Amino acid sequence: MRGCMAGTLSVALSTFRECTRDAVFYVALVSFTGLIFLAGQATYFGLGREAEMVREMGLATIAMGGLFLLLISGTATLASDFRTGALMTVMSKPVRRNELVLGKFSGIMLVLSAATAVLTVMFLCMLWLREGRFPFLPGNEPYGTEPFAFRALKAALLIFLELGILTGFAVFMTLLTSRPAAAVISFAAFTLGHLSGGLAAALRRSGSAAGEVAASLLPNLEFFRVTQATVEGRPPIGAGYLLLGAAYAASGAGIFLLSAMLVFRRREIQ
Repeated sequence: MRGCMAGTLSVALSTFRECTRDAVFYVALVSFTGLIFLAGQATYFGLGREAEMVREMGLATIAMGGLFLLLISGTATLASDFRTGALMTVMSKPVRRNELVLGKFSGIMLVLSAATAVLTVMFLCMLWLREGRFPFLPGNEPYGTEPFAFRALKAALLIFLELGILTGFAVFMTLLTSRPAAAVISFAAFTLGHLSGGLAAALRRSGSAAGEVAASLLPNLEFFRVTQATVEGRPPIGAGYLLLGAAYAASGAGIFLLSAMLVFRRREIQ
């Protein structure tokens, strides 16, 4: 067990260093940080809802930044190993194939956690500069809710959990297809996951058992999008909702990682 954890940790740290040495990582962070501050300076014609719209744009930018880095790092890390032959160096060490898949996934998640944390901090700093009030302090929050910064941290955690499912899927697709195809399919899965609510409702309206089963199996990534609750403060995002999101993300990512391990076990390394 200790050897398995050591091998996974070694691959994870190696993947994290590989991704963070890439200039694309820092360009993406700077670019999305600039978009966050640009959103704070923009003028919206929201009939008195400018503050809410700025917060919504900031949360959306955090999510898009994580997705962009996932499509770059998540699909590149395994693909580059196969293309350059670096995988042979890794596999010559006492690292099992399952450990390699878990390590790559964990390394990508470390990258995304760092990126999500940086963008969230930049978002809160932008609000501090724009509103002139530390966002962790209580203020004129609607309905007597907790300070916005605490709600934003919960929203960022749910964004990170959503990225966990998408990372597992991206690693799985990278082992099945080429890097460009994996990136396109992963983005399509992200889009479908946020549009699945309407499709599931249509399937349930059919009244058939097959439609009900199909609706239940559709991914529901909209579960992790709590922008309205974060901005308006209601309904509150409690610990139970966060735990349910963590369980959902763990099960989804676990299914894709197990599938990736099965595919990788049968794949020849050249």
